[in-house]
Amino acid sequence: MILIKNLIFDFGGVIYDIDFESARKSFVEIGINNFEEIYSQAVQSKLFEMFECDLISVEDFRNEIRILSDKNVSARELDLAWNSLLVGFKPDRISLLEKAKDRYQIFLLSNSNRIHYDYYIMEFQELTNYNSFDELFIRSFFSFNIKLRKPDINVYKHL
Repeated sequence: MILIKNLIFDFGGVIYDIDFESARKSFVEIGINNFEEIYSQAVQSKLFEMFECDLISVEDFRNEIRILSDKNVSARELDLAWNSLLVGFKPDRISLLEKAKDRYQIFLLSNSNRIHYDYYIMEFQELTNYNSFDELFIRSFFSFNIKLRKPDINVYKHL
């Protein structure tokens, strides 16, 4: 019999709901009509991969989006469009994690970026009694912190 001791959870689409169509619409509104070609559930351009690995700064990311849109869009407008991908937590999923924590060592592994993290960590703190994800999980691993992203085998070796 195999005894399972550890569980690794993904974040987006598992613990936290996301909506790619909402993000596409928001980026079209600021002038990027081909957004689904550079970012979707199935495809992310190098720009987004680099951003998720913290290889470019938040401001460089915003500037690259401005170049794609050929518009001088404010940081706030860009962040709002980018964060429109984020739908929210479901309280029952947090409860499920708390129950799982009683039986297993639980970990969080997610491809993410600093703009999104700043948005959903505030929501997490407001929704729960936790100040950080590491209070719920043994450890949380975000691609922008470890500079690795799924599905690269090195992210799993790091974990």
